Amino acid sequence: MAEVTMPRLSDTMTEGHIAEWLKKEGDKIEKGDVLLEIETDKATMSQESYDAGILEKIVVPAGQTVPIGTVIAIIGNGKSQSKPAAQETASASAVDGAKGPLPVGPEGSLPAGAAANPPAATQSTQPAQGQPAAAPADGGRIKSSPMARKKAEEYGLNLASIKGTGPGGRILSDDVESAKANGGAVAQPVSTPAPASPTAAPAWGGAVLPDDVEAPASAQPERAAAAQPAPAVSSADYVEKDLSRMRQVVARRMTESKQQAPHIYLTTEIDMTEALKWRQTINGVLEKDGGSKASVNDLIVKAVAKALKKVPALNASFENNKIRLYNRVHVSFAVALDDGLITPVVRDADQKALGQIAAETKSLVDKARKGRLALDEYQGGTFTISNLGMFDVESFTAVINQPQIAILAVGSVRPTVVVKGNGDTDNPEFGVIQAMKVTVSVDHRAADGANGAQFLQELKRLLQNPLLLLV
Repeated sequence: MAEVTMPRLSDTMTEGHIAEWLKKEGDKIEKGDVLLEIETDKATMSQESYDAGILEKIVVPAGQTVPIGTVIAIIGNGKSQSKPAAQETASASAVDGAKGPLPVGPEGSLPAGAAANPPAATQSTQPAQGQPAAAPADGGRIKSSPMARKKAEEYGLNLASIKGTGPGGRILSDDVESAKANGGAVAQPVSTPAPASPTAAPAWGGAVLPDDVEAPASAQPERAAAAQPAPAVSSADYVEKDLSRMRQVVARRMTESKQQAPHIYLTTEIDMTEALKWRQTINGVLEKDGGSKASVNDLIVKAVAKALKKVPALNASFENNKIRLYNRVHVSFAVALDDGLITPVVRDADQKALGQIAAETKSLVDKARKGRLALDEYQGGTFTISNLGMFDVESFTAVINQPQIAILAVGSVRPTVVVKGNGDTDNPEFGVIQAMKVTVSVDHRAADGANGAQFLQELKRLLQNPLLLLV
């Protein structure tokens, strides 16, 4: 018998979400067969079987999230295959004649039909459904779910003044939310009912409240002037949603980076006029050859990789109080997803032609958006690019993707009027360039401002003379 456990599929993974089982209990399994798909904080990945046999038991069904190392299935020879849990429960109920306690539904309520024939004593003592769950005469506990009691305490509401919509008037959490949304709990019932009046409205199972009796005319102004409770903020005014696993990791890692790494920022403006012309020419060639067109970001990936070979101080990571300088250049680039951010990697980007980089980045972006990136396609980067130029962002600063020590923030390319030639003359010459602002964030523990400045100088030289990218 072999246990299938939740694997560790990334360096940041602490738990995995079972998206779908591709095999069912009783299926024959061969080594290498894909058992299931697991959603991590980065992507959805297929998990193969390391053993052959019969899938005897799926311990953790699809839709659940468990920590790494948790047993999620059992593979054996099929002889010890257990019955499904629902079948076992049904068998057990048949054996004991269904004399055991009834199953408990959401928030402690009974399932539909379970209370169709309650004992007579219960029928005589329970209030009708939807009636307020007033305190029992014997001072016992008001019938309410644990979640309802917790919320009532949190909101400062009195359970005795809330209508219960559960079986037998049981107060559910939704009842507490409704009471809060309607301005808080209603008035407490009085122990001694006031004399009945033709204008009195019955409440609380027949008890009459003081407000049900028409007050004397002289008392009307005081009643009208009585202070009203401030209305509570309704849950309809906002929508809350839980963080996705990816967003949780992004939140944690970015917080750690800003807390641990002292960021320094350096900005420069690059004239992209020649680079854009060169890109247009290259794309004409790539299109004829059936290749992928190069984007501005592809040009930047190539230029960053070559600049890092010239300034290797930023092609590094900071771990365990040591600086690790890399011999190879693996450029990560940020891709925004609906529920987070992921950074696919172009490996050995300095050694690849622009057309090759264009095809690779297109494939990586497509996989990232479908959640199909393999482990080695988004791990192991040595430097990161974050480009928001397509959103018309002029400039920004990015948070370092630790353990890397630097990240480049890229703004949009836009026409800009500049002074050409000698700006100190009395008659300066003006011109228009296609300008792009870039800002490098550097971890000051591992590098200095001078390293960042040298990197920006080299990046600027390459992009303003794009033929150098071919050398």
